[in-house]
Amino acid sequence: MRQQNVRCIWDFDLPPCNKYHTRMGQSTILIHKADHNGHILVSYSGWLLDDSEHIVVLARWQRASMLLPYVTFGEGDLLVETFYRQRYYNIFALYDGSKAPDGMDWEIVVERLRLELRRNNTGVAALGQLCPTLSSVCPLKGHYVNFTYPVVYDAQTGVLIWRDLALDLWIPAEGRPLLLDAEEYGKLALAQQDPALHSTIQSALKRLWSQAVAHTGPFATNAEA
Repeated sequence: MRQQNVRCIWDFDLPPCNKYHTRMGQSTILIHKADHNGHILVSYSGWLLDDSEHIVVLARWQRASMLLPYVTFGEGDLLVETFYRQRYYNIFALYDGSKAPDGMDWEIVVERLRLELRRNNTGVAALGQLCPTLSSVCPLKGHYVNFTYPVVYDAQTGVLIWRDLALDLWIPAEGRPLLLDAEEYGKLALAQQDPALHSTIQSALKRLWSQAVAHTGPFATNAEA
């Protein structure tokens, strides 16, 4: 695996995405990223698309454009975030939002995505599969995988918490994947302190890496769970 000691993007502060909301309501949830000990690091809001087998959220990147060695996170970029209740990772699909039409009613977009997601029973939400018109102007940049504890989501309060385990994968829309933050993951010493968890993470990494190299499974054009 190709490794880069690159700081994980989610270590940066990400404010709530209220700026892009046309209306606030039950369609939005609050997302907390926490460290492995459960201390909240980042909070932001997003539109809930599905909370059945997996939890799927649409969010927008609100910071000024951030140039990283492997991708640029631009202001207004779209993130379709898929969280799992029984898996030790999440997957964020990143789309270029720079050409999204001004004045777009995002509540309508969200409702369309919800309907298509339920109709297709898609595990990892592929924007191109769910909304071809939108994806034609918001091309896929790639997928970001965070290795985590299984997500905790309270549907009554609309609060989602995911606990990060430092290790990440970046899978560009074209090209080979990158393994990120391996050094930070090593500092957690899970191999010694929690061998079962470490083994689970390594097994997931092996499977996802194979899919990432081949651009299959959740990283295919027509993504699957």
